[in-house]
Amino acid sequence: MFINVKNKKCNIKIISTILFWIVLISKSFGQLPPNDPVYELVFNDDFNGTSVDYTKWDRIPPWNQGSNITTVCNPNVTTSVAYRKWKTNIPGQMDTTNCKVSNGSVKLYTRKENYVGEVWVWPNGVFDTLMLPFKYTTAMLYSKNIYRFGYFEIRFRLPQPPTPPKRHFGFGPNFWLFGADTDGSEGWVNHWSEIDVFEINSFDIGGNNSNLYTNNAHYRNCDNSSCHIQDGQAFGYISNNTWHTAAVNWTPSKIEFYLDGNKLRDFPCDQLNYPPDSLVAMPMWVDINSPATNFCMAFDTVSSNGTSFPYIYEIDYVKVWQLKQACDTAKLYCNFNPSNYNSKLYQSVTIGGTNCNSTISNQSNLSIYATNYILLNEGVSIDNQSNVLFNIEDCRENQFGVKSLKSLLQTNPSPSPPAFIERQKYHY
Repeated sequence: MFINVKNKKCNIKIISTILFWIVLISKSFGQLPPNDPVYELVFNDDFNGTSVDYTKWDRIPPWNQGSNITTVCNPNVTTSVAYRKWKTNIPGQMDTTNCKVSNGSVKLYTRKENYVGEVWVWPNGVFDTLMLPFKYTTAMLYSKNIYRFGYFEIRFRLPQPPTPPKRHFGFGPNFWLFGADTDGSEGWVNHWSEIDVFEINSFDIGGNNSNLYTNNAHYRNCDNSSCHIQDGQAFGYISNNTWHTAAVNWTPSKIEFYLDGNKLRDFPCDQLNYPPDSLVAMPMWVDINSPATNFCMAFDTVSSNGTSFPYIYEIDYVKVWQLKQACDTAKLYCNFNPSNYNSKLYQSVTIGGTNCNSTISNQSNLSIYATNYILLNEGVSIDNQSNVLFNIEDCRENQFGVKSLKSLLQTNPSPSPPAFIERQKYHY
């Protein structure tokens, strides 16, 4: 028998006349949201077509890019060519040179090439466009919808290392969420929300190795850096030319990071100084920092062991799951039948009682979630062939499918939030 009692909120309220028995035999088992019946799939792109689905993705963020100068590190070191230039500025059209879809995956390329691209600027608050030269081009995916809470998963592959002495120096493939709400339109004022599922340094000089894997979370609720909080960690190196699955599970009470089905770490609300339920709804980003400014790594195009182009970041799928919720419903079962149980996050769940018979047997994947308490009374039995998850979680409204407020098609585009401009100095 595998019974897992999960404390998902700061003040857990599992009440049970047999709780001591559960705790004594409790054993954690792997039940990630994709296999948990209380979660539902709300977004899926498996790139099985021949082009990117631009009803799901934009090719650039809503503010495009503001310069052809890149800040590589802090203190400022700049290079005369921007690290980002996504080809074509035709609304609703994806670049098919650096963003290729074939054989069930999308490939994002970074190339060394001369290109004249459009830059958006706001001198004195008035929108204008400039055509400026670039020496590198790349591609990205920026989700049209924004999300608040959920399990975000990507399956990806990094390229085979180049022929020595060349290296993949200066590339930084990422999967992350970023947003800010400085006007309080969602009921709060948040100047920075960011969850980096991963940021990778494709060649780590310090370790003389490929693909240093890191993750990070950021939060700031004031208009200066004094209240900026982040928590980033590195988890060693991951293999090239191998499919990896990375994910983050973001709920009102925690942020959990996963790699290849294993939990790397989590932020329960009693162990960090920012509340996961204060992060705002955010779009997803799949991109390549080129060069990897978050690791202070510029391209080396001079030395014999310098940067090898092109760099190809390949993605098999991106998926999002969210909790099914009925937080105003209290469920009461005398004779509990697992086969008829509709897994959701309920207000409370009570099972059993005097003259009741609730037998749980041969259950491979039973999840019972509540926001106030789960009460197991007499008459409840669980056989040793069952996997049962009891989970207490805070209830907050999921956000999904809300169109990004800014659009490339709008008449007067808005500049990027200040947090985006300054974000690089808070990274590795």
